[in-house]
Amino acid sequence: DWSSDVCSSDLTVTEEIVLGKLTSQSELVSFEQPLHEKAIHKDDNWLGERHTEIVVSGTYKMGMDISEVKLKHVDSVNGFIYIELPEPKLISLEIPYDKVYIHKEKGALRKKMSESEQKELYKIVEDDIRKQIKKDKEIKKQGNTFNELALRNFLMEIGGVKEVIFKDGAE
Repeated sequence: DWSSDVCSSDLTVTEEIVLGKLTSQSELVSFEQPLHEKAIHKDDNWLGERHTEIVVSGTYKMGMDISEVKLKHVDSVNGFIYIELPEPKLISLEIPYDKVYIHKEKGALRKKMSESEQKELYKIVEDDIRKQIKKDKEIKKQGNTFNELALRNFLMEIGGVKEVIFKDGAE
C-alpha cells in the first residue's frame, strides 16, 4: 500500500524552515492575567489635603518578541531545535477607562477631581502598573515558563521537529 510509505517518511527540519517559522510572526502571547489595583492619591494645596481613591480593573498579556529568539542549533538528523529564549515581555496592558472608579475619600474643603485631573491620575496609575509588572520577579518566572510552552507548541507545528530544547544564554 503506497499511502503507508508516505506517512512513515520523516520530514527533515532545516535551519531555513525554523527561521521561516520564527519570522512568520513578530510576537507570541503566552498568557493573559486579570488585574485589579487600588491606590490612594494624595495632593495638597492651600485648601488642605485631598485623598482620592482610584480602583482599576483590566488585563495584561505577557509573551515574547520572536525576533529576539536565538536559534542556537538545528539537529536535522534527530529533529531537535536548540533555542535561547528572550526575556518575557509585556505585550499589552488593557485598563478600560470606563471601568476605572475614582472617588474622593477625604478633603472637606476640596472639590472632587476634574475630568482632566482624573485622566492624568489614570495615566500615572497605568504607568505605575506597567512598571510593577515589568519588574515583578514572579511574573517574569511565569513568563519564562509560559514562553517556553508557547514557543515549543509553535515550533512543534513544523514537520520533522521531535523536540525543542531551551538553552540558557550562559551556556
